[in-house]
Amino acid sequence: MLAGLRFGGPYVIWLDDLERFMGADGLSSQVLERCIRLYGHKVAIVATMRLQEYVRYGGHGESAVGSGEREIWRNGRDVLRLAVKVRMDRLWSQEERGLARGHSDARVQKALGLADRFGVAEILAAGPQLVEAWHSAWVPGANPRGAALVQVAVDARRSGIHAPLARETLVSGHRHYLDVRGGTDLAPESLVAAFEWAQRPTGSAVAGRMLISDGRGRFRCFDYLVDALGRDLVPDRIWELLLANASPEEAMDMGLVSLTDSFYLRARAAFEKAASAGLGAADVALATVLGKTGQTVQAVAGLRVLVADRINRLGPEHPETLDAHAQLAYFECKQGNFRIALELLTSLHAIRSAVLGPDHPDTLDTELWIALNLGRLGNPIEARDRCSALLGRFEEALGPSHIDVLDVRARLAWWTGKCGEYAKAERLSRALLDDRVRLLGRRHVDTLYARSHLIVYTLAQGRDEEALRLAQALARDRAAYLGVTHPHTLHTRRQVARFLSALGHPDEAALTYAQLLVDHRSALGPDHPLTLKVMRRMWAMQAR
Repeated sequence: MLAGLRFGGPYVIWLDDLERFMGADGLSSQVLERCIRLYGHKVAIVATMRLQEYVRYGGHGESAVGSGEREIWRNGRDVLRLAVKVRMDRLWSQEERGLARGHSDARVQKALGLADRFGVAEILAAGPQLVEAWHSAWVPGANPRGAALVQVAVDARRSGIHAPLARETLVSGHRHYLDVRGGTDLAPESLVAAFEWAQRPTGSAVAGRMLISDGRGRFRCFDYLVDALGRDLVPDRIWELLLANASPEEAMDMGLVSLTDSFYLRARAAFEKAASAGLGAADVALATVLGKTGQTVQAVAGLRVLVADRINRLGPEHPETLDAHAQLAYFECKQGNFRIALELLTSLHAIRSAVLGPDHPDTLDTELWIALNLGRLGNPIEARDRCSALLGRFEEALGPSHIDVLDVRARLAWWTGKCGEYAKAERLSRALLDDRVRLLGRRHVDTLYARSHLIVYTLAQGRDEEALRLAQALARDRAAYLGVTHPHTLHTRRQVARFLSALGHPDEAALTYAQLLVDHRSALGPDHPLTLKVMRRMWAMQAR
């Protein structure tokens, strides 16, 4: 493509849905910089990206997709850092609507009439009409088979696959949705009719098709449908089918999405497929999953080997070496080896500062982890003050709304609480929660995590019953959004059980622990430390 730009110009390169051009074998900052260097003002590169895809390229609290880790994730993040970002709100302002009312196009006027509910651009692209047609298609005798085919394509996008899906994959997966919706009682149409319906233009927008063909027997869904479905979990059967048919690069992307959303068992399966094909960075990702599922000893042992190997093969300053180095420091910290982690982070900071510069986001991220380890070594005031000083530098480098900046604010609130300033920590956390809801949505992992910190500060101020209510509400929402056996959900459910016991509700506590034990055995195994911990607490309740 770049060679063709030598003739004529100037050019505009439009990357619609930027996430489709990124990933394991996708666009990199080096390619963009080469394009700019060769063609300068002759080329303007413009891209669009959905918010849910954009936030995947930021680090946050307990997510393993942190700065400077896997090379694939790094490529995507570095591409975004080269961009001048413009946030486009779905709903237009009154001023923008006023300007549009002066336009003579009848389609624009019709869209403005519905602009209080939907975005004008969405209406022009027939988005709401497509969603309504999709939902209506499940009625018996309508187009339930077509609706099921569309559902598979939507779930592929939500799982991290951005390339079109083969017809055979859509056909294999759609039967699951027909079965759960009623099977033969739906009187589904033929496959031929289902594909024809799904590719038929809806409304006045010619581009408004639910399934868009690439002309080679592969299909992707209309983008609006992905956001319309929300963040409901992709069923296991569909996710496993998608992974079975995914390329190693797609498997890596699926693993990164699952890891970001804290679905660790799925992430492990995806990374194992990528690693078995020899895809770089999958080995570090696998170690990350081990650590995230409580197997920090195994994670640290594996990462030590990886770091030594990469230093020997690639050198200490290579990005892949630094990724493994950073992950090793992270899990040494998680294992409680704070002094070892601090030594690793100090050496990592020296390299990153020299190679990338003192204010590069990776360097700043390393400084943040140094602050956290100092706090865990018994210096909470120093950790708080360092986080406070870093906040301004992060904001200057990334902007106040970046997900990494929100993470620094969370750390600042945490160490403020650790200094005994619980009321101030609560105020900081409530402001952070409001911003995370606004920027990320109520269901995002980070938003839910902010709510968990509010429980801690509420309890620390002696508002025990309020803390119980907050924990119960969070447990319900985490179960609904993440699943009842998700590690974050299990954590909050254990918290609820402890509160019930402490506040004089022994029967409820005993029932909660009994169900927790069943779910811990199912999700983590009978010998996992957390399973054994729940068992001991249940026995203690029974012995009273």
